Amino acid sequence: MMSGVMMAKPFLSWLTKNKLKATDKWVPDLRCVTDTSTFRYLSKTGYTSDQVVERAIEDGWFYVNWDQPPELTFQDVLDKVEAEI
Repeated sequence: MMSGVMMAKPFLSWLTKNKLKATDKWVPDLRCVTDTSTFRYLSKTGYTSDQVVERAIEDGWFYVNWDQPPELTFQDVLDKVEAEI
């Protein structure tokens, strides 16, 4: 862990680099959580909500027990976003 130079909202920074596809079904929910300021988290060529969840797991934002089927959904991503706003 970096000391002294920790970003205040690390997951939101991660999401700006792993943008949600602008046509994804979760966009209205993301708008609701971010109070409509979603432009920095959306892209025409972004990832589907399932891909965002997979990338978040791969990058260590969520713990997954690989012996069981993953139970995470994009709602978990929204919860993490909401916690940082």
